[in-house]
Amino acid sequence: GLRRVSTHPGNGYLFFGPTGVGKRLVAERFAAALLDHPTDRSLEAHPDFIRLTREAEARELVVRQVRELIQRVSLSSGRGGRTVILIEEADTLNEEAANALLKIVEEPGRQMTYLFLAERAERLPATLRSRLALLPFERVATMPIVTWLQGQGAEKEQAEEVAAWSHGCPGTAKRMLED
Repeated sequence: GLRRVSTHPGNGYLFFGPTGVGKRLVAERFAAALLDHPTDRSLEAHPDFIRLTREAEARELVVRQVRELIQRVSLSSGRGGRTVILIEEADTLNEEAANALLKIVEEPGRQMTYLFLAERAERLPATLRSRLALLPFERVATMPIVTWLQGQGAEKEQAEEVAAWSHGCPGTAKRMLED
């Protein structure tokens, strides 16, 4: 689905679902495709990729961060192409920050794509949510996680135990295995 739209993407997408189901990974791969950037290299190395995250110890994304983002995207693209903005934990945007983002998502101007990540879509204001293509991520059944973990080198018994404790979240299972 996303591979098809990467040639003519919309203004904004909302990837939502539980932590550890793969939203960030899919969003980052989509961003790499939009920017024609190799997936084995950090997105941060691309001049037209911007990641917006909560500051350390902050409870929410605040309007100052959004204003800084708006100022940054108003500058021209580093390579004259598309700019991709990845907004992590978008469900922590405070109302003022969400309203500021709404304005730029509504009128993105030149080639811009906004990728929002959230656990719960309903935490984003309806006005902002309605401007985004919604991409829900669900929990994964245990057996595919077991198979995937074994493909990553885990022993069958260990993979089964970790998959059971991961509550359908492959990313959580992988972190548990690594720890």
